[in-house]
Amino acid sequence: SAIIRAFFRVSMPNIYRYLAAFIAAGLSALALFLFLVHPTRTFVEIVFGTWLAILGLIEWWQWRIKPRAPDEIILTFALAISFTGLMSLVEWTPLRWFLVALIFVMMLLLQATTSEAAHLSIHRPVRRVIMMAWVFCAYALITFLFALHQFFPTLPFWALGLLMGALSGGIALLIWRLYMPLTFRLGFSWLLLVTLITLELAWTLRLLPFGYSVSGLLLVWVWYIGQLLLRFHLTPSDMVWKKQRWFLLTNLVLYLFVLIFIVRWV
Repeated sequence: SAIIRAFFRVSMPNIYRYLAAFIAAGLSALALFLFLVHPTRTFVEIVFGTWLAILGLIEWWQWRIKPRAPDEIILTFALAISFTGLMSLVEWTPLRWFLVALIFVMMLLLQATTSEAAHLSIHRPVRRVIMMAWVFCAYALITFLFALHQFFPTLPFWALGLLMGALSGGIALLIWRLYMPLTFRLGFSWLLLVTLITLELAWTLRLLPFGYSVSGLLLVWVWYIGQLLLRFHLTPSDMVWKKQRWFLLTNLVLYLFVLIFIVRWV
């Protein structure tokens, strides 16, 4: 497929990068597998710390072979933290095994990319995969924060909400950087806007009788559409509302359908 061809361009200088990708992917799957079979706190903490340390060594090795963009390094650790947080919340065993397989695939593909691949139009499938990886991180991390609020109601939600906003704004900025040269300074005002809107939505969802997984889904759904529209606005061609009309209408209908007929109001 086009995605596989974009990720794996066979050449001898890339052999070490692919080897590092397989090691990182296998290590990540092994870590989640160990969380699955031996979910005690001390053991998980040791495995998680070792996992992050080895990923750091792999990134250092990758950097010596061919420097990677800082955004790619951040994504590696964000995926590790996101999968760990989501694994701690999932109770259905088949879904936990699916997460083990998914992190292997995602780490393998993302680690095997070159630094230039994500920023060239010819590698558009690669950019889309990276973008969806960031969206997954946003859902996993925000869902984990909603879960913390439900499991530990004494935690101040304003702090959790600010963290949700900061994460959503930061991830939105990292996604925009895949499509345009946008620095933190130039994108700060838009990052702040996304942060405040996410905080408001999180505060509203906190008051509704939803579980943490549903609250995370409903929030990230709106966030994804919002950051997508802002990304279009930031491009030189600006927003073409006529092209987005059916996309927005379809998402609105689906959102209302999920909210009314699928979500349990308990």
